[in-house]
Amino acid sequence: MANYCTNAIAFYGELNQLEALHGHIERTMLIDPHEPRITTLLDEMNLSTKVNDTRHFIINLNPIISDKDSHHFVLLTESAWCPMTEDFDAILKQPEFSTLDYVYTAEEPGMGIYINTDTNQRFLTPKYRFFSYIDNAVVHEEYFSSLAELVKWVNSIFSVFIDPNSTINSIITQLCKAYHDTDAEFFIDEYSSIPV
Repeated sequence: MANYCTNAIAFYGELNQLEALHGHIERTMLIDPHEPRITTLLDEMNLSTKVNDTRHFIINLNPIISDKDSHHFVLLTESAWCPMTEDFDAILKQPEFSTLDYVYTAEEPGMGIYINTDTNQRFLTPKYRFFSYIDNAVVHEEYFSSLAELVKWVNSIFSVFIDPNSTINSIITQLCKAYHDTDAEFFIDEYSSIPV
């Protein structure tokens, strides 16, 4: 069985085109409400594409957000092993979506995939993921847009004081030292900033 990659795709551009794409996704979710697939979306749009892997599912569709001259919405998906953005490339190649573009985050811990293509953090802000187990329980899973924000949070939650200029490795070392008497593990993953 594949490890599933969690993706957040922020589509942005001209409002009428964004509304049309949003409508296609809504219809796809009505066609197959239990397990809406991206391949169903492509079929609903009458797109003949060569999708090699059909394990790409719609999880949630957020409403369109308009802010001054900017319009966007976020689509959450799960795909097998990696983000599978070629599906969205095929959609946006259509003339009716000529003004639209997208950025995305992808997270698949088993494969070490942490990507955020929104390099300006305009729509999608995760830059760091903090995950901890203490005494065999998932204690925290939190996301931060900066290392300073992560350090501030760690200092407010855990019984340690981390210097604001600390590196990822030194934060983990200090946490492990403070919790050496427990069965604790700490992970901090940094999202790669890859422009699309």
